[in-house]
Amino acid sequence: MIILKIKKSLKWLSIILFYLTSNKVNSQIRIETIDSLDIYGNTNKALQLTSEYISVNGYNKSLAYNTACRYAKIGNIDSAFIFLDYAMKLGLKEIYFLADEDLKILRNEDRWKPIEMVVIDEFNKKNSSILKPELALEICKMGFKDQNGRQKILRIEQIGENKSTLDSLWIIQNKQDSINSEYITTLIDHNSMLFPSISEIGYTASRLAFLMLQHSNYDVRKKYYKTIKHAMENNHLEKRYFAMYLDRLLIDEGKKQLYGTQMQKNKNGNLVLFPVKRKFNMNRRRSGLGLVKI
Repeated sequence: MIILKIKKSLKWLSIILFYLTSNKVNSQIRIETIDSLDIYGNTNKALQLTSEYISVNGYNKSLAYNTACRYAKIGNIDSAFIFLDYAMKLGLKEIYFLADEDLKILRNEDRWKPIEMVVIDEFNKKNSSILKPELALEICKMGFKDQNGRQKILRIEQIGENKSTLDSLWIIQNKQDSINSEYITTLIDHNSMLFPSISEIGYTASRLAFLMLQHSNYDVRKKYYKTIKHAMENNHLEKRYFAMYLDRLLIDEGKKQLYGTQMQKNKNGNLVLFPVKRKFNMNRRRSGLGLVKI
C-alpha cells in the first residue's frame, strides 16, 4: 500500500514537473516572439504577450525596461513610466536611458527629469575618478545611439533576415554614423588631434568614442589612424581597439589583416575570419595587444 502511494505521488510529481518545464519552455518561446513582433512593428501584440509572460514568470529589470520602451513607442506614457520605475527599482540605472530613441516621447514630461538626475548621479558615482565627467557623459549619449541601432539590426539578423527591414534600418544607421563621425572627429580636432584618454573619460566612454570613429567611412579612419596609434602607445586607449582599427583599414585596402579581429559570412552564412597575414604568427601578435588566443 505504501509503495502504491509512493508510485502515485511520483506520478503526480512527474506530471507537475512536466507542466512547469513545458510552461517555462513556452515562456522562452514567447519572449523570442515578443522581440520579433516588436521589431517588425507589431508592438501592441508584443505587449499583449508580455502580459501573459509576466503573469507566469514575473519580470526582471531587462524585461521591465523593454516593456517601458514598447509602451513609450505606442504613446502610452503612464505605463511606460510605471515599467521604467520597475526597472530602476530592480537596479537598472544605465546612462543609455538618456540616448534610447524608444524613450524619446518621455523626455518632454516633468516625470523624466528625476529619472535623468538619478541616472546621471549613478553614472558620476561609477566614474568618480575620471577627469572630465561631463565630456564622458556627452560621449556616452552619442555613443549609445550608435550601439542602439546596431543592436536592432543584429536582433533582426538573429530572428531571420528580412532584407527590406534591414535595408531601412541600415539607412537610418548610416545617417547616425555620419553624425557620430562628425562629432568625434570635431572633438579630436579641437583636442590637438589627440584621442580623449581613459583617465579623462573612463573605459565606457573611451570604448564608445572609439566605436564612433571605427564606424566612420574609410577616408576618416585613414586620416585618424595616427591618432589611434598614438592613443594606444600612450595607454590612452585599450590596445585591443587598435588591433580592430588597423585590421579594418587593411581589409578596406584589399590587404590581409594582422590580428584576426574582422570576420565575414561565407557562402553558408557562417562567420569566418577575413584572410590573415602570416596566420601562424597571429596569436603571438594578438597576445601583444591583450587579445585572447583563437
